[in-house]
Amino acid sequence: MISQVEHIVFRFRHQFKGILQQEGTIAYRTRTLTGKEVPHLIQW
Repeated sequence: MISQVEHIVFRFRHQFKGILQQEGTIAYRTRTLTGKEVPHLIQW
């Protein structure tokens, strides 16, 4: 069984939008094959 994170990563090739924001924050959206957009926020 594949985890939700792995599922999201697997969908990156379908559509990926990346925006580099202030001070090491990346916000991006992935669109699954069903057309649902999933927002993400990564900070380091």
